[in-house]
Amino acid sequence: SQIDKANDRLDELDAEKSTHDDVEGLRKEMHQIRDDWHDRASHIARGTDIETTKAVVGQILQEKGLI
Repeated sequence: SQIDKANDRLDELDAEKSTHDDVEGLRKEMHQIRDDWHDRASHIARGTDIETTKAVVGQILQEKGLI
């Protein structure tokens, strides 16, 4: 009886575990996200990120009452 329970539990754990392909896919996705954020941070630091520049200019103009 206990062997059957142990085998059932092992079957459940086996069904729930991640495969190597799942982990590799997640790793690649995480690396891509990291690279995208690094690129974005570099653009912001250099002042070449258009979206951020527009937001900052808009905020400054609003504070000055120009828009």
